[in-house]
Amino acid sequence: MKNTAMTRTSKASMASIGVCSMLALSGSLSMADEELHESFALEEIIVTAQRREENLQKVPIAVSAFSGEAARAADIHSIGDIATRVPSLTFSPFAPGQSIISLRGVSSNDDGAGTDNSVAVFLDDVYVGGLAAVAFDLFDLEAAEILRGPQGTLFGKNAIGGAINIRSIKPNTEESKGSVQATLGNYQQRDIRGYATGPLSDSFAGKLSFSKRENDGYVKNVLLNKRQKNEDVQSIRGQLLYFTDSFEALITAEHMQDNSEDMGRIPVTGISAAFDANGGDRDHVRNPIDGFSDRESTQFSVKLTQQFDAGELVSITAIRDFESTWNMDSVGEPFSIPGPILNSNGDDVSSLAGVNDDINEEVDALSQEFRWSSDLSGDFNYVAGFFYLQEETHRIEKFHLTAGLGRPADILDLAVDTSDQDNETTSYALFGQLTWNASENLTVNFGARYTYEEKELDNISIAGGFGIINNSFTASIKDDWSDFSPKISLDYALSDSTLVYASVAQGFKSGGFPAAPSRVEDFTSIDPEEATSYEIGMKADLMGSTLRINTSIYFMDYEALQVQRFGVDEGAPATDFGVFQTLNAGDAEVSGFELESTWLVTERFTLSGSYSYTNSEFVDTVLIDSQGNPLDVSGQDLNRAPKTKFSLTAEYTQPLSSGELKFRVDNRYTGENRQDIFADASRQPGFHVTDARVSWLSEGEKWGITAWGKNITDEEYIAHSYIVGPGVIAVYGNPRTYGLTGTYNF
Repeated sequence: MKNTAMTRTSKASMASIGVCSMLALSGSLSMADEELHESFALEEIIVTAQRREENLQKVPIAVSAFSGEAARAADIHSIGDIATRVPSLTFSPFAPGQSIISLRGVSSNDDGAGTDNSVAVFLDDVYVGGLAAVAFDLFDLEAAEILRGPQGTLFGKNAIGGAINIRSIKPNTEESKGSVQATLGNYQQRDIRGYATGPLSDSFAGKLSFSKRENDGYVKNVLLNKRQKNEDVQSIRGQLLYFTDSFEALITAEHMQDNSEDMGRIPVTGISAAFDANGGDRDHVRNPIDGFSDRESTQFSVKLTQQFDAGELVSITAIRDFESTWNMDSVGEPFSIPGPILNSNGDDVSSLAGVNDDINEEVDALSQEFRWSSDLSGDFNYVAGFFYLQEETHRIEKFHLTAGLGRPADILDLAVDTSDQDNETTSYALFGQLTWNASENLTVNFGARYTYEEKELDNISIAGGFGIINNSFTASIKDDWSDFSPKISLDYALSDSTLVYASVAQGFKSGGFPAAPSRVEDFTSIDPEEATSYEIGMKADLMGSTLRINTSIYFMDYEALQVQRFGVDEGAPATDFGVFQTLNAGDAEVSGFELESTWLVTERFTLSGSYSYTNSEFVDTVLIDSQGNPLDVSGQDLNRAPKTKFSLTAEYTQPLSSGELKFRVDNRYTGENRQDIFADASRQPGFHVTDARVSWLSEGEKWGITAWGKNITDEEYIAHSYIVGPGVIAVYGNPRTYGLTGTYNF
């Protein structure tokens, strides 16, 4: 057993060293400030992390922020594109309808109807629930903010691991403007996106934006003789803004449709010979099932903002409908079972057995948020809010043992296990934060959140002979959870350009119910997660505001961490493939260091980058392994928590008589990380991805053309892996892509 007192002491020592290092660095560079008299400086980044428009450098929270301009310069289209550029953030694409976000080692991999995400995603202030819905296109981005650590005192939905806040471009009330961008690339990539906005009258303004992205697929299925792992996404968003001197009403309607082929999963080294693995060739797959993913989402929201002398009142009402249907091969390779098994043509297909996962999901959500932000002249200001969420989820998941090649409708079903779940979630919350300017340099923030959440789930499990579901049963369950989560932070301005802060915050993730329970005994409530986070940080603009350094050191103590695993069902016969179990694995500790920096070396040359070190481990946790034996995982790192991540970007601008040339190179590294709580074989090796771009922009940036390449070194890397049956299956990252993008701004 580890020495807890010694561990706590070492954490405190690390924090002390970190604070001293920050202050020493700030002091030495601040002296250099006085000697510099540059004519250029870094621009301010405005964020709304504290529900007010503020300079990022004045916000005592670990926040990574991307403006729309910065996102377009890096060709960011999704949260997955953001993840490799943000400290402590990872994105694992098991399927378009099952993308796992992890922040500071905390994630949710249970995609069932009765569980929530650990990292909350908000689109234009509207909470986006469920794993299937978070992978959407960022096509008219105004800003993206990634808040690390528990976020509950300022946001509607509680977020134990962190929050991702996406803001689209707002209708322009002063002038008409817009942009159109078209891209052609290899793999038959064909993209077009654009927007137009402007005033419609003295009191109305509007915006219409759209995006269509498609390619023919990054892998060749040699069994089915077709390309897979493609992209086919269409999105449209319309906004109407009514405004007066003190009031705004913003109406938003948007729709997304994603129709994709199979992800092209591949058995990797170490898998049982029973699957006759093809060696993990990233570009060629042997999935016997012609899988697909169809996702469709519609969101309608009304945001009302009323200005008063004493502050601002905001109301956000939203309706969100999401539908997802996907059917994909699970093992990446046909295998043999006893036969003969004859298809409709009389052919023996016993050597072409497969396993496929078939999911149909519908989510209907209604949310309402009221938020008051004061604007008082004294030393005190505050934010107070109320949040309500009503969410209904119907999810049917079928596990098929099949024989044959082709579309699911054309192959033989040998056995089918079915999980049919209807879940209704009702959530209420009161939240707020009081800011006290204790002195000219010292600010104290007191925050708190009260959450009440109730879930009711009706479950039908059908054992169809496969063995993933062992017993057929019908059952209903209802439970509720409540929590009070406080927060306190202090920030001190060492100078006009340097801020240091410290915070203690508690986070909460409500309980839930397991997806695809194997037997009625497994159909029980999962306890809520709780976390306490301790953090210190510094934000500094130094050397005449040409060097920006933001750092944070944190320690988080988690209780009752929720984990989904695939393995033996303790107390029931195990199958060759195993069963799903969602459980409270135990307690965990996560500590780390994060750094983000931008250096304006000259007026034309900029270097920027980030770095994170994450140390995560389970505490006093014993589970049952795939053979039914107790396994002590204490001291083992959490899933999707790479110890090291970093990124480095170099940008250079060369003025021309006809405009300017911009050169950009991005290099990003994600370290080795575990994907399964039991199997070391599921560890993903670390990988580098390097992108490069050369852009010409006309004078006034009306016209532009960019030659670009992504993963220019053609790095072969695993983006996600998992355990199924006797082996490890992987989804590989995209190969080298390149192309041309033309832009017209008006």
